[in-house]
Amino acid sequence: MEGPLSTQIGTAFVQQYKTNVMYLSQQRGSRLRKAVRVEMVTGESAYFDRLGTTTARERTTRHGDTPVMDTPHSRRKLDLKDYEWADLIDKQDEVRLLADPKSTYAQAGAWAMGRAMDDVIVAAANGVAKTGKDGSGSQALPSDQKIVVGASGLTKAKLIEASEIFNINDVDPEEPKYMAIGPKQVSDMLNDSTITSADYNQIKLLYDGKIVHFMGFDFILSNRLAVDGSDDRLCLAFTKQAMVLGIGEDIRTRITERDDKSYATQVYLCMTLGAVRMEEEQVVEVACQES
Repeated sequence: MEGPLSTQIGTAFVQQYKTNVMYLSQQRGSRLRKAVRVEMVTGESAYFDRLGTTTARERTTRHGDTPVMDTPHSRRKLDLKDYEWADLIDKQDEVRLLADPKSTYAQAGAWAMGRAMDDVIVAAANGVAKTGKDGSGSQALPSDQKIVVGASGLTKAKLIEASEIFNINDVDPEEPKYMAIGPKQVSDMLNDSTITSADYNQIKLLYDGKIVHFMGFDFILSNRLAVDGSDDRLCLAFTKQAMVLGIGEDIRTRITERDDKSYATQVYLCMTLGAVRMEEEQVVEVACQES
């Protein structure tokens, strides 16, 4: 279906012999929200404090002074942005339709908002984080948290390297780890016998032809990952605590009558949110060749 949906609603009229509205192929909502830390936020921005590491000092004298370790504190800033979605349903359209389109339009709008939510999370994961007391500083994802493309797709070697980076950074082994990958990366893994063969893999990693879990990562299929200047897909390995999704207002839906639009029904959705990377050590960018 091409063009604005509100001007194309005639395709769902009774004379098309459809008893229900059929959704075209699309990502149905957010796939990444479940994999990040979600915080409710009040105001235009939010600050999240971080506590650094210290070293214990050996006691060498009796009745000595109590050591003060000066634990390092830092913070990250998250800015909220507003998102909207709306469409109109004419009264005449409602008469001609077998199915009430209000709920289907609301569902389509909610899915669109969920995709926007994933875009916000992805942009924050490998983007520049606002740092400092007032958020005036900046921190990009360091090069040692990036696995270069190496003229290859998603390989077992890259998965091992990503896992090694987490281990070097002392990331808690019990912390849930996720990896967002694209369709081509799924094919790369399915075509790698060292991943799919039972001789190499003792856990069930295939479910209905999908890669679900391997080497400690739960895989999330996404078509919303960024590509670099060489058209290499920038996949993301991260822990649940690595990213914060701040929600000022979750997805809200209103269905109202518009007297300024010949009393058409307007389906309206809005949300307010933002995201920030909390710790570089718990995010790994994996570049994968797709050509």
